[in-house]
Amino acid sequence: MANKLGIVLPSGNTVLESEFYNLSLKEVTFHFTRIENYRDTEEELANMINEAPHAAELLSHANVNAIAFGCTAGSFLYGKNYDSKLINKMASRVAVPCISTSTSVIKALKEMKIHKLMFIAPYEKWLTQKGIEFLESNSFDVVGSKHLDITDLQYMASITPESIVELAKKEVHKNCDGLFISCTDFRAMSAAEQLEKDLGIPVITSNQATLWFLLKITGHNQPITGFGSLLKSF
Repeated sequence: MANKLGIVLPSGNTVLESEFYNLSLKEVTFHFTRIENYRDTEEELANMINEAPHAAELLSHANVNAIAFGCTAGSFLYGKNYDSKLINKMASRVAVPCISTSTSVIKALKEMKIHKLMFIAPYEKWLTQKGIEFLESNSFDVVGSKHLDITDLQYMASITPESIVELAKKEVHKNCDGLFISCTDFRAMSAAEQLEKDLGIPVITSNQATLWFLLKITGHNQPITGFGSLLKSF
């Protein structure tokens, strides 16, 4: 029987869906619904948060085994524990486990024993700062950050994994023990494997962490190669 995984996405997101489908995982299927969001503004992110419980309910009609809120910024926007509150609101409308990308990232960082980390994001400065505050409130030490000042999701999605690799190699501090690259509409999952080889540290990305935690809570136990050490850890 297929493991059916549901994901709530920003309407403009074209990366997470394609990255997950391209894995061609045996006996795993992905099912998506969207909420209007094509720019990373506070207004649109807040709208996603408000609409997430209803979106989760719609996904439950497909009899999925678990549901993820697949937007990093939308799940860290209002600080520590808001991701948990959002998950609880979604879970109150469905009968399956619910997660968020930000929660998945926290779990993944702990799984890989990362404490001092570099944070790279395509966001504007204000949203990047929200991400740093969220990570630090969860007891991680953000020793450096880089933001790209992008709000348009289509432009984010156009940045190649190769460009992400080159960017990260220039920015990562020598005193960090891991790298987190944020945003589910940023092709960082496809860059993670090469970055780990080049930097010698574990690399966590939003899509990679979301996939890992969805699979973990639904009992998947087969390593996935080519996308960093986290997905090999099953």
